[in-house]
Amino acid sequence: NGIRLQCKSPEDAQIIHTVNWNDAFEGLAIHKPNYGIVVHGVVISALAALDNDPVKTKAAAIQEWEEANGGIKIKTIKTLRRKQRSNRIPSAHQSIVILTDDPTAADKCIKLGFFIDSERHKAEKYAPQLHITQCYKCYEYGHRATHCKRAEKCGNCGAENHQTDKCDKDEHTCCRCKGNHQAWSLQCPERNAESQRLMVLRSEMSP
Repeated sequence: NGIRLQCKSPEDAQIIHTVNWNDAFEGLAIHKPNYGIVVHGVVISALAALDNDPVKTKAAAIQEWEEANGGIKIKTIKTLRRKQRSNRIPSAHQSIVILTDDPTAADKCIKLGFFIDSERHKAEKYAPQLHITQCYKCYEYGHRATHCKRAEKCGNCGAENHQTDKCDKDEHTCCRCKGNHQAWSLQCPERNAESQRLMVLRSEMSP
């Protein structure tokens, strides 16, 4: 459990910052917020090596990433999106989220890019509310299926009388734009419009 101290004045807050809380009480340490960056276009095999490489340990692999990116201290690495549905074509690349407690190092990676195996990857500030979130129940944007209270639709043919994974139709119909593609397709004009809207909002954010 954490302890939050609220001060009555900026001067009191400055006094608290002068205390060495790491030595004040046993087991107590100052909470450091995490700063996230999104790294795009990472080869799936590079991520698998973090857990499955028999030669390197995960710690050694992460250390290589840290040293290749100015000594950034990586707290957590996770994929940007959840596991893909079984009826979708698997991608060879993945966007990942890297969390660090060093805001200066995070800003540097956003500016210069993030290097993995000597390859530079585009990086941007992690703002989960500004990345596409699509519900795999109703296929609307902005929420996930676990919180969806709307009627279920088929993302394959657009019907409302069966689930996507039980659809046996070969022809695709988007339940959003009625186009000849699945509801999650990158070709969907509504998805592209949502992506552009969020991109503008991300560009307006300060790094």
